[in-house]
Amino acid sequence: MLANVVRRFSKVRALVIGDLVADQYVYGQTERISREAPVLIVRHQSEEVKLGGAGNAAANAAALGARVTVVGVLGRDDAGQALRARFQEEGITLRAVRGEATETKTRVLAGGLSTRRQQMIRIDRGATGPLPEVVRGRLRATLKAALARCDVAIVSDYGAGCSATRLAPS
Repeated sequence: MLANVVRRFSKVRALVIGDLVADQYVYGQTERISREAPVLIVRHQSEEVKLGGAGNAAANAAALGARVTVVGVLGRDDAGQALRARFQEEGITLRAVRGEATETKTRVLAGGLSTRRQQMIRIDRGATGPLPEVVRGRLRATLKAALARCDVAIVSDYGAGCSATRLAPS
């Protein structure tokens, strides 16, 4: 029964509207305690950016076989560029409105030589406050056009201002 549902996903045109978040992961190895403050020093090893927020929901729908379009706001910054590339890699159509800054959640994960990595800290960046009216207007227009070409809509609200309930004119 469930297999039949999953097979039908390939015929679904899904629209995901919501907060596009860059989930950045910084990986390293703990070396010692700093002389400047009682904090661990982490030697950087690698990092990656994954689709977070509505992007994660879009990637999940695409993994099930749906043809996915995602609508949201991305900044003109490195995080926005990284997400654009990830959406392309995942085969997800992106209809992003340009905003001030891309919502980014940076997690630092580190461990010692013989220990498992653990998340040490998370740093959140992005615009604060409501989206500017001009951005909300462009987002509404983009959403309206995308809704005309979808079978199902998914709203993914992470509190960054893109949910459908926040797009109503003020």
